[in-house]
Amino acid sequence: LIQNKKSIKKSRSITIFTHASYWDLIACILSIYNEKNKHLLPKISTLKNKKIFIRLHPALTKKKALKEIKSIKEFNHIKNLEFIDNDKESFLTSLYLSQYSFFGESSNVNLALEKKFSVFAVETNHIKKPPIQQKLIDSPNLTFISPW
Repeated sequence: LIQNKKSIKKSRSITIFTHASYWDLIACILSIYNEKNKHLLPKISTLKNKKIFIRLHPALTKKKALKEIKSIKEFNHIKNLEFIDNDKESFLTSLYLSQYSFFGESSNVNLALEKKFSVFAVETNHIKKPPIQQKLIDSPNLTFISPW
């Protein structure tokens, strides 16, 4: 648990928070590297070279996630991924440590928005939008981003 939130340094540029599907993870990675989004991500060229932290949903495994990532030829250049151990770090700590949080289908996006974190909501499919509560849809700390 975080004792003094103000003393925490945002030591991670990007953290992906997944829901219970590997597509959710893939869509978030695609959105980070999609050239069409470069105007949305500050200093995208430097962000791309930094480590990307991934907090998997408890139903997903690191081994399978890596297999899914490696199966996409466009991701062959990505070597800077680090998985967060959910047993050793709380969800809120992951949020506090990250400068930019990427969410796909996870409803935890609402908690991040309520706590005023910088959130990128990834539109993981063309039909269903990210599960953002209506009262938070106009949050100034929310950016919608597409993997396509």
